Amino acid sequence: MHALLAYVADPADTMQTSYGVITLVQEHRFRLVDEQGAHALFVLAHDAPLEWQDLERLQLAGREVRVSHAPAPGKIAAIAHDVVGHDRIAKQPEQE
Repeated sequence: MHALLAYVADPADTMQTSYGVITLVQEHRFRLVDEQGAHALFVLAHDAPLEWQDLERLQLAGREVRVSHAPAPGKIAAIAHDVVGHDRIAKQPEQE
């Protein structure tokens, strides 16, 4: 009897980060548009620390977000493990 072994990549090894604005939310699926107008599709991971209602709030706020995601081979959407509001412009210290 032969055992079939499959390598399952650790999400931490393949994790990527994208920035943009959420333009569409449909349950656990959402679309992100970056500054250049490129679109990316994501599915919220089961272990993500937020729910689809949180995605809707971020969409309605029109706030830029940071998405930590991993590829999903054979799928058109990546798996989003975390989505947080992001302020790209850091506050500068006041000049004296």
